[in-house]
Amino acid sequence: MTERKLWNGWSNRKAVRCFLCSAGLVNMIAWIMDAMRYEDRLDWEVFRVTEWMRNVVPIQTTVNPNIPGGNILFGLFCAVFAVIYLAITVVHRESFKENWYVTLRRIPNYRGKYLRAKLMTVLFPVVIYGVYGSLQWCYQRSMYRIRIPEALRVVGVWRFPFAEAVLIPMINLALFAISLLLLNLVLRNAKKDVVGGVVAIGGIGMMVVCKLVLNFPGEWQRPVLLSGVIGVELLFLVRHVYRKL
Repeated sequence: MTERKLWNGWSNRKAVRCFLCSAGLVNMIAWIMDAMRYEDRLDWEVFRVTEWMRNVVPIQTTVNPNIPGGNILFGLFCAVFAVIYLAITVVHRESFKENWYVTLRRIPNYRGKYLRAKLMTVLFPVVIYGVYGSLQWCYQRSMYRIRIPEALRVVGVWRFPFAEAVLIPMINLALFAISLLLLNLVLRNAKKDVVGGVVAIGGIGMMVVCKLVLNFPGEWQRPVLLSGVIGVELLFLVRHVYRKL
């Protein structure tokens, strides 16, 4: 296995440049769509709150994920698609077409290098989403200060949950990427690491459970739980590369 085989063609500058340009263009379009979607939703919420004030209805402080700093839908969709694409082209295809596991067994200290290469590949969209989400959150916060009257901002009708808008989606995306990487490696020979496959599927399932089933009274509890699941996935990933290949 050569250095080019290790990255499965991604040491080719043309391939990397093509992917980066495509990802940049798609994310730019998605960023504009998320921004326009937020502005439309913000105008509607301002109109609705104004009607409440006219009717002398008491307004309480609320956290609506569809308003400030939340629900960056199009950017998250692009990141998930990029993770799946990279996992298939860089990991899954190689697992079934190349005898890379023979090289891993023969060359000392090669397993760690291989594992780092694959982790860096599938986690790259997570970094992109982190930048994307942070810029989108800053833009939405600035639009909030411009369009919301000062009287409403002083009352605190809305808050900006950065963790809910950017941090938790990033953790979910990292968990999805690592679980998908583990699943792709296990599928090469599923009988050899059944437990690893179950853990990989369970990691993806935990994202759904934390989002739709479990209720967390504190904002910090969900990130801590998901970070713990990521740690378990990484342990089984290391176990697969070093013990099951």
